[in-house]
Amino acid sequence: MFCDKEFILILIYLFVVSHVYSNEGQFSTQKRLQYKDRVQQMFYHAYDSYLKYAYPYDELRPLTCDGYDTWGSYSLSLVDAIDTLAVLGNSTEFARVYTIIQNLDIERDINVSVFETNIRVIGGLLSAHLLAKRMNVPINSTWPCTGPLLDLAIVIANKLLPGKENKLKGTPPLLFLTLSDSRRRYDRSSSNFQHR
Repeated sequence: MFCDKEFILILIYLFVVSHVYSNEGQFSTQKRLQYKDRVQQMFYHAYDSYLKYAYPYDELRPLTCDGYDTWGSYSLSLVDAIDTLAVLGNSTEFARVYTIIQNLDIERDINVSVFETNIRVIGGLLSAHLLAKRMNVPINSTWPCTGPLLDLAIVIANKLLPGKENKLKGTPPLLFLTLSDSRRRYDRSSSNFQHR
């Protein structure tokens, strides 16, 4: 039995897969394998460098090789990378990051960008949730309609909702808010930019 979320996510997946594979004949098998290997090398270079120099900060500054927190102090690069780990078939690292992400502290009093948190955190959590079964991490019998990463994505999305509600007619959505209690912020004056 399909739930609404599962049906929508399957439709999105089918659209993306059909688009990607419609151009399959343009490269030889050997050329595709070369590109695949090169993409994997580039990903692991960035991922390993983040773990070595920047974790648990959000991002790695490539020129100074140090980490800094941008919009949330959530180890955003891990959340961004977990679905790629699944696509590359790295179930060991996926399981490690999966455990870390489940324990994110979203009750801290920090300012976040509504846009960045939406695309990077919620998007990353939803992707990882859908790929979790393939990675042999513990899932319950009601998956894909429930799961720890889906639950976390829903909690964070609900915290972001005040950022989309503006009382003034004709004004754009809010750019920043304090995640712990969804207080509205209209500037970055007290943001959480930190680095080593």
